Amino acid sequence: MKAIQPEPGPFVLVTDNDSHWYVIPAARQEHWDAQASNDFTGEEGPDEIPDYAEQVGGAPSLVVFDSYRIE
Repeated sequence: MKAIQPEPGPFVLVTDNDSHWYVIPAARQEHWDAQASNDFTGEEGPDEIPDYAEQVGGAPSLVVFDSYRIE
């Protein structure tokens, strides 16, 4: 999996239209939501996943947090 650490946190978990989970910087949430109709794993070939997103590759329980807050 690619590392997205060059962008500062905090980070959030998001999904695409196919229910695949990604970790993205919270500052990119608005951009992600604007692209919400994208299917990054479509039958016609994957669309390009934004550089700031890292696909979890399974259940969101694979992501480990040092701390969190719920807004």
